Amino acid sequence: MKEERHEKLLTILREKKEANISMLAKAFGVTEMTIHRDLDKLQSSGYIEKQRGKAIYVKNNSHPSIGYTYSKLSKINLKEKIAISEEASKLIKTGDSIIFDNSSSAYQVVSKIKDLSNITVYATSQNVCNILADKEDIILFSSGGLYSRQTDMYVGSCAQEFFSNIHASKCFISAYGISKNGLTDPFPLEATIKNKIIQACDYTVVVATSDKFNRTSIELVSDFTNIDCIITDCGFDKENLKYIPDSVKVIIANNN
Repeated sequence: MKEERHEKLLTILREKKEANISMLAKAFGVTEMTIHRDLDKLQSSGYIEKQRGKAIYVKNNSHPSIGYTYSKLSKINLKEKIAISEEASKLIKTGDSIIFDNSSSAYQVVSKIKDLSNITVYATSQNVCNILADKEDIILFSSGGLYSRQTDMYVGSCAQEFFSNIHASKCFISAYGISKNGLTDPFPLEATIKNKIIQACDYTVVVATSDKFNRTSIELVSDFTNIDCIITDCGFDKENLKYIPDSVKVIIANNN
C-alpha cells in the first residue's frame, strides 16, 4: 500500500541517513520509477533530498513530529493546548459519543472530561485509553490495529475498518498543518485514520495551536467541507480567516 511505503521510506531514511534508489526498489518489491514518485512527494514536503541515484534524509526539516516522541510533543505549546481544551470541553454534553485522535491537543480535552458520566469514547490512542481506563461512567472503545509508539496511534486496516463501522456525535482531532487546502499530516497511515474519523461523526472539531496554520505536509486529511469548528489559541492570525469558509466556526481560546 502506497501510504505504508511512504511511511516506511521515511523511517529507513531517518535511520540510515541516505539510501540507494535501486536498493529501495528491491527492498519494497517495486520499480525504481515507483520509488522515484514516492521520493518526489517526500522531497516536495522537505523531508528528503534526491541526488543522483540516492535519497538523503533532511535532518533539519520543518516537521516537529519526525524524530520526536509523543511525550516530547505533548510538552510543546502546553499552555496553549490547555487553553484550547478548556473551550473544547464546553462542547461535550451528557449522552455524547466522541472520537478522539492521537494528538496531544485532543489528549488535553480528554483530561478535562474524565469526570463526566454517560458518554461514550472511541479512541485510537493508547494514552486516551489509559486516562479513561478506570472511569466506570464512561463507555470506552479502542480501535485497535497496528500501534505506532512514536505517535501513539493505532493505524492500519483493522483501525480503518473499526471507524468505518461506527457512528459518533462529535470528534476532536488535530493535524500537522492547516492551510487553504485543509488539514494535512506527514504520516500517510495516520492521515487515513483521521479521515475515517471525520467521516464517522456528525460534528468535527479541530483543536490546533496557532503555529499549525499556513503550513502543509504530505497527505491531505480533509478539506474544510467536513470541518465544523476550529479551536485555536490567541496567537491565531485573523488573516487566516480568508481561507477558512464561513461555515466553519472559529473559537479563539484565551491563553494569556
